[in-house]
Amino acid sequence: IKTEDQLGYDAVSAFRKIIVGQSGSKELDIVSPTDTWRGMKVDVQVHMDSVSAAYKLWAKKIEILLQSQDAWKIRAGIGKGDYSVGIEGQKVRIDPSMISFIESVPEHVIEEPFSGGILYLDTRMTKDLLAEGYAKEIVNLVLECRKDMNLEDERVIELALVAPERLR
Repeated sequence: IKTEDQLGYDAVSAFRKIIVGQSGSKELDIVSPTDTWRGMKVDVQVHMDSVSAAYKLWAKKIEILLQSQDAWKIRAGIGKGDYSVGIEGQKVRIDPSMISFIESVPEHVIEEPFSGGILYLDTRMTKDLLAEGYAKEIVNLVLECRKDMNLEDERVIELALVAPERLR
């Protein structure tokens, strides 16, 4: 959840346990208005005019190097005021005017704005998540059957589960 202001950040943080419990979430990242959620896709856009002005002969190599590196690391280095790349044994300093960053929501993430910010929901289903979902569904079916049969909570039952290989 990315909040619009500090007040929203504090409120969401205070109710973290309730939000996780009620939503059935596995993880909850709360992002302040000044930060970027780590799940965002970040791409580097190289401004060749600025790069060429400073390093005319190496401009194309610098562009290739920057686009092949982790955009999050470049962004962190630029934020600290010190990011450089190595070209032909030389350390080449990258100035903030030479690049910009383009943020986008990954394909597997749903973005839902609300009055206090933006909710990002990762829709990927790992094997562990699927297994847990099936296990919860089986438990709920058994509990429902016990209730229908008016079985006492302490009553031990024997359960035989027949399922395809992928569910075992």
